[in-house]
Amino acid sequence: MSHPNEPHPLERSIYLQAAELDSPAERVAFLDQACDGDDHLRERVELLLNFSETESFGVAFHHPDQLLDEDATIPVTGGRTMPAPVAEENYRIGPELARGGMGSIREAEDRKLKRSVAVKIMHSHVGSDPSSQARFVREAEVLALLSHPNIVPVYDIVWENGKPLFYTMKLVKGRTLQQIVNELREKNPETLTEYPLDHLLGIFLKVCDAIAFAHSCGIIHRDLKPENIMVGEFGEVLVMDWGIAKILGSGDEIFEETRDVAPDVALDSGATLEGSVMGTPQYMSPEQAAGEIGEMDARSDIYSLGAILYAILTLRPP
Repeated sequence: MSHPNEPHPLERSIYLQAAELDSPAERVAFLDQACDGDDHLRERVELLLNFSETESFGVAFHHPDQLLDEDATIPVTGGRTMPAPVAEENYRIGPELARGGMGSIREAEDRKLKRSVAVKIMHSHVGSDPSSQARFVREAEVLALLSHPNIVPVYDIVWENGKPLFYTMKLVKGRTLQQIVNELREKNPETLTEYPLDHLLGIFLKVCDAIAFAHSCGIIHRDLKPENIMVGEFGEVLVMDWGIAKILGSGDEIFEETRDVAPDVALDSGATLEGSVMGTPQYMSPEQAAGEIGEMDARSDIYSLGAILYAILTLRPP
């Protein structure tokens, strides 16, 4: 009798085909097609792919109950370039909370301090790229620099063999401003009662405070949008996703080489090239939309704040 967490034949088939592809872009395109929007299937296949690069790959098929149990605790082993959605000895990893182009965020238990945290890990198709690793670490470092009540605080970053595995941050349960706006547009009675215009404007002012503080520290966000603003269950307002933030004057961002990956992967996972477009079109400034990376400064964020205010007032994107 098979274990309930044993890889399904479809998972095995997709994994074996994906493992034959050397190009990250080809692997991403193949998984997009093979998984056909099934996030759960894709997550399990990516988990097998992650472990295929470890010296203990046998666990993938000999102990599938450990590998594919999202609440299991598996020791960190040598040779892995990406963390699977499991934990090293100090963390117990739980369910996925959100997924973006570069990585996913999962709920976790900090065993040492006995508290719930959020854990951000990179997707397998970007995690082995050195520039992606550098961006991942820079995001954690930026958050560590920004001690503000409306900016999500980072707690720790976990490394293995000189490579970042994941970092932990404050866990905030609630809704994004985008979700709230959507519900207001749909005239959800509870949301209409809970979020009158003056409440929404109060949220917006807290976001402005957070960005003003970041600017005072010489940091611009560059991807401000309602989806990156979390409103907690107890009224907390936190600006999230600083993955493409820039420290002004650092000069660490323009890379001369491009990588052999698909354009969308390059955009999400690595260096920012002059002439490339990053961010979310409806909320980006003209210079950002034109790919004029060198022209971006604090005013670019201010433009995005204006676009967010438009969405709050009209309940529609700009």
